[in-house]
Amino acid sequence: MNGIKKYKKRIIFMICIMSVLWGWKYVSSNGAEEAIIYEPVEYTVGTETLRIAYSGDGQVELSTLNLDFEVSGTVDEVLVSEGDWIEEEVTLATLDKADYETSYEKALNSYQEALLNRDQTIAQDKLDQLTRDDNLNQLEIVLEQARAEYDRNQLLTGVLSEKEIEDSRIAYERALSDYETQKAYNSVSDVSMKNKNWQILQ
Repeated sequence: MNGIKKYKKRIIFMICIMSVLWGWKYVSSNGAEEAIIYEPVEYTVGTETLRIAYSGDGQVELSTLNLDFEVSGTVDEVLVSEGDWIEEEVTLATLDKADYETSYEKALNSYQEALLNRDQTIAQDKLDQLTRDDNLNQLEIVLEQARAEYDRNQLLTGVLSEKEIEDSRIAYERALSDYETQKAYNSVSDVSMKNKNWQILQ
């Protein structure tokens, strides 16, 4: 009896040992397979054009962009078709030249007219300056004559009447006033002309 029990215990013990060994082998084999599956993979990083394609059934909403031109006008020609691959800085469409060429001609005519007006204004200012300078020179001559006559009459006191001497004094003072007035006017006009011409030339 005791021998049978010992025999059964040995069989059970052997079965347990075999079970443990078989389980360890199973776990070890699975672990090896998992290690192979999750083995790290190296990738080389680079730069290239990213192309995104879409295919499938049904509908998809794609974003659209508005085209902006530097000038307004009518579209003359579209240089691309729907579905074309567009590179950067590629001309997509052109405008009718007639529209902005007319605007350019008008702007050019206005510019040339402005240049003509500027030149005429500068020429007129120079002519006015010559006229002012000539008037000042004439008044200076009259002043010198009036001063000379008044000085001479003062030396002839007692020979000439007081009225003649007084008249020469009044004539001299009037000539001096006219000269100083014209001189001041010329100075102000010259400064104004320089400022105006500077603004025109900007």
